[in-house]
Amino acid sequence: MNNSINSRLDSVIHSLADHSETAPGKARGEDLSSHKTSGNTPADQLDLTAKAQSLKALEEQIQQAPETDNQRITELKQALKDGTYEINPSRIAEKLLALDGKLPE
Repeated sequence: MNNSINSRLDSVIHSLADHSETAPGKARGEDLSSHKTSGNTPADQLDLTAKAQSLKALEEQIQQAPETDNQRITELKQALKDGTYEINPSRIAEKLLALDGKLPE
C-alpha cells in the first residue's frame, strides 16, 4: 500500500513539474525563483483580517506561556488527597463567560 501511494505521489509531482516547465512565460528549465521583480512590478503583499491578527496574537501568547505549573499541580493534587479542594461554581461561570467574550465571532 505504501509503495502504491508513493508511486502515485511521484507521478503527480513529475506531472506538475512537466506542466510547470511548459507554462506560458517560462522557458524550459528556467528557474522562476531566481527572477527579481522589476521596479515597475508591485511587491507581493499580505493583509490579515482583524480576526487573523487576533488569532496570531493569541498563538504568540500561548507559545510564551509555560507548559505546566508544577507547583500548582502539586498543590491541587494535595488538596484532592486531603479533601480540601473546593469547587466554586460562580468562579467557574465567570471564567467561562470571560473566555467566551474573548473568542472571535
